Amino acid sequence: MRQFVSCNLTALMLAVGVTLAWGGPALAAGGDAPVLRQSPDAGPRLGGGKKPVDDAPGAETPPGTPPGTPPDTAPDTAPEAPPETPGTTPEPPDAAPDPAPPADGQPDDPEASALVHACDSAVAHPRDPDRPATVIGVESGDINIARAVAACEAARAAYPNHARTAYHLGRAYHAANRPREAETAYFAALAAGYERAAVGVGYLYKDDNALNRDAADAFPFFLRAAEAGIADAELEMGWSYERGYGTAQDFAQAAYWYQRAADQGNKLAMNNLGWLYQEGKGVERDPVRAVALYRPAAEAGVAIAQNNLGWALANGVGVEQDQAEAAIWYRRAADNGETFGMLNLGYLYLYGDGVDRDPREALALFQEAEDAGNSTAKSYIGEVYEFASEYYSAETAAWYYVRALKAGDDWPATREADNWDRETARAVQRILRDNGFYNGAIDGVMGPGSVEAMKRVLPAEE
Repeated sequence: MRQFVSCNLTALMLAVGVTLAWGGPALAAGGDAPVLRQSPDAGPRLGGGKKPVDDAPGAETPPGTPPGTPPDTAPDTAPEAPPETPGTTPEPPDAAPDPAPPADGQPDDPEASALVHACDSAVAHPRDPDRPATVIGVESGDINIARAVAACEAARAAYPNHARTAYHLGRAYHAANRPREAETAYFAALAAGYERAAVGVGYLYKDDNALNRDAADAFPFFLRAAEAGIADAELEMGWSYERGYGTAQDFAQAAYWYQRAADQGNKLAMNNLGWLYQEGKGVERDPVRAVALYRPAAEAGVAIAQNNLGWALANGVGVEQDQAEAAIWYRRAADNGETFGMLNLGYLYLYGDGVDRDPREALALFQEAEDAGNSTAKSYIGEVYEFASEYYSAETAAWYYVRALKAGDDWPATREADNWDRETARAVQRILRDNGFYNGAIDGVMGPGSVEAMKRVLPAEE
């Protein structure tokens, strides 16, 4: 039997990692969390499509949500100087060009222009403090691309030196997958002093191969925006240092930048910083502080934080053990699409921990996680067929275990030898033998030969 999976999107951005295209939420996934049942690195953990980290769900506290409780102080570590930007990375202009007059028929003040308002309404970022107070804002995944491009092109033509319009045009082009035009517009915004555009450039370089850029090219732009106090960029800096993306891996630096973002109320940063405290990476291990960080993020709806809070409760790490409350948080995470929440909740149902035993519900949750692309779900499904009498099938369990190994989940190869159902073990040995991985006895004893055979099924490390 195994226990529960904790993730930081390391990730998940965790973010995070969560990484979703255009830079995806920087969720720490925490694939190396100290749990009895270890999963492979889950990466940034927000399922579904790709979008920029600054649009990550849960990064903004919804109205009515109690304020977060980040730690009071950051580690006594200053950020290292950023690596030099590769010579091939274009430098943004240092100053805005001379002002140009507005197009004919438009007011001199762009803030009074219906064209600028239309662009703002179509593209303004909901967490951009410089957006007009009358504009709600729109996440990148919800942008009406045709409307946004048309509105912002018109506003840009009328006011070619208006910084916010340049940034919004960059967002519109970014959403439309027009990277070169997005780059030009972002640089124009930077030249006019709109520092949030550096975040856009960072994601453009990090994830858009059409520009032949990478994380090293993105890093200086994230740093520029982070030093300007933009919380989303501080979150991304933490993720970059945690994962070694575009810079040397440095957990102390990751904690420093997560702390800065958390101090501004960024809930994804709270989750990721909590994971560092849980693991003692870059900071002194402090599970109680980790839970104090997970909880406000979970209450704000961050799915990976809901999973992590559930994990802490289920295992009694940093908080009194409470399987029933753990199930509540796993359910919220699962309902928000977090596949590890599905697996952990399913595990409770499989064995009746904190909930009424229900192998049918467990199997449904495991299958949902598999359908959502979580490769570790295969071994969980195998466990249902091995240990739930209602579904017992040694052959089916063995088939799922071998599929799990092939997908990179090493749990079947790390189990205790006496934890195997004998018939399931024989079925695994037969599959391994029939596929050329094993030549020992079909005796149901998972000794060193069987374990080595299972390890040979795992994908080769890159």
